[in-house]
Amino acid sequence: MSPTGLHTADRDKLRGAVRFFYDLQSFRKASFNRSDPKGGAAPPNSLDHEDRKFLGTMGDGVTDLEKTALSEVERLVSKSAAFPWLDSQRGVGPTIAGFLVAEFDIHMAVRPSQFWAFAGLGVVDGKAPRSKKGVKNNYNAWLRSKCLFVLGGCLLKAKHKTYYKIYKDYRHRLDHRIEPCRVCIGTGKIEHIVEGKKPRKTKCYNCKGKKRGPWGYGDQHRHRAALRYMVKMFLLDFWKNWREAENLPVVPPYHEEKLGLVHKSDRKKGCTKNRALNQETPTR
Repeated sequence: MSPTGLHTADRDKLRGAVRFFYDLQSFRKASFNRSDPKGGAAPPNSLDHEDRKFLGTMGDGVTDLEKTALSEVERLVSKSAAFPWLDSQRGVGPTIAGFLVAEFDIHMAVRPSQFWAFAGLGVVDGKAPRSKKGVKNNYNAWLRSKCLFVLGGCLLKAKHKTYYKIYKDYRHRLDHRIEPCRVCIGTGKIEHIVEGKKPRKTKCYNCKGKKRGPWGYGDQHRHRAALRYMVKMFLLDFWKNWREAENLPVVPPYHEEKLGLVHKSDRKKGCTKNRALNQETPTR
């Protein structure tokens, strides 16, 4: 029997199981770090060998609990209609599938852009949303961090056939998109100020003092931008496949429906949908 959609109660159970798993994971890491003699300044100097051995033993116990929690997450998420597609993606495990199915509501999101907005990957006035003091976020900050740094990191490490190529292509475009340098703002130099010493001017690390350089503030900025784009394309595919599995209507993304922007490779093939929507999903 094929999996069916999760009811609200089942999604609540899955969300609780996923959060519990990550709580145990954080506690286990902290325990092992304190028991490690190479942990730096984190463990108190008063800890001796017996104390570290005790913390290590407690960490082993948390590892067993973590495995049990992981089994529960996998049992609950396997009931979802989206699980077969997620399970076929290289680099996506049960915990990633768990927080995607638990946090997103496919019946509420009638467009893929609603997935992006809820995960904090949309744009506000042409810029990525940022947290502001005293202002409640209009996106799920916990989900945003998991999508970018857990999901995105796993897709890169696994070198997923489709999404790793999307990352590399987008990163190549940013690396070769020459524009006025954002770091030095056209001066070609930045100042390194050290207390008690005269300011020292060095060449900009982004444009190498040429006043024009690759897009952004540096390699890390370009990496984050490409990572963000790759995750958005994954969520686009996830939304489409989940909607089809639930027998819900599927609409084209905004850039195709409203702006008429279609990838060059798709225009050659006479396609009307985005490449990410039409490509066959590679299996493990």
